[in-house]
Amino acid sequence: MGKSERVREVLTGPLTAGELDRRAAEGWQPVAVEWERLVDSADEWRPPVQEVPYGWRVAADNKHLEENPEEVEIMLGILEGIVEDRSMSRIADELNRRGFRMRTDEAWTQSGVFELLPRLIDSSPRLFKREEWIERRRKLRPATV
Repeated sequence: MGKSERVREVLTGPLTAGELDRRAAEGWQPVAVEWERLVDSADEWRPPVQEVPYGWRVAADNKHLEENPEEVEIMLGILEGIVEDRSMSRIADELNRRGFRMRTDEAWTQSGVFELLPRLIDSSPRLFKREEWIERRRKLRPATV
């Protein structure tokens, strides 16, 4: 199998179906399209909005993040369910029973719990050090004498 060749070409006119057909006949396939347009100078450029990581919220100063206690409690609840070998649907049911809602204000579902797992993995070093988790873990697995 041969190597791939890529070429970036700046267009000097509109991209036509004929040009696409000609390139395809030469063996080329489009792999990306980059679009550009002029904007009114009154429109200010704004950086893209980035979602606040789960377990955090924007602080009152609008410049920093701080822990979101409710979301931390949800992550601890999910972690507890995983340690107890509960299914994702049982974990979701328990979160709903305790009155927790997803960020979308919907009831927790097994897929909602599953989608939070990567964030839980990222946060676990911090969560494992919390007094709340240390105490919960003692209750989950009492020390044997």
